[in-house]
Amino acid sequence: MEAFQTLSAFFVHDLKNLASMLSLTLQNLPAHFDNPKFRSDALGVISQSVAKMNAMCGQLSTVTKELKLQPVETDLNAFVSETVCGSRRQARGTRDMRSPRSAIRAAQTVISCAKSS
Repeated sequence: MEAFQTLSAFFVHDLKNLASMLSLTLQNLPAHFDNPKFRSDALGVISQSVAKMNAMCGQLSTVTKELKLQPVETDLNAFVSETVCGSRRQARGTRDMRSPRSAIRAAQTVISCAKSS
């Protein structure tokens, strides 16, 4: 779910940029329409925007095809216990298992958390 939120944030950012570029081009169009350089630049902006939107649509359709939920049976008691103990571990400053000592500390924390439950 977090990956989807990150991806959607990038999409929204890109769409806002495209909308801003097209909006600015549209606002300047009446004042500069007679200028051939402006018309050339405006066509370039429109062309790039269309290409970017098409690429984004292609990326989005790929993501939706690859996104599949795979339900599995889960012990909800264990899941909640692990989640609560994990947040306690983070609050105490114990991080992911980067070294054998931190792995032992993390295991001890989980065991003590499970005993206190």
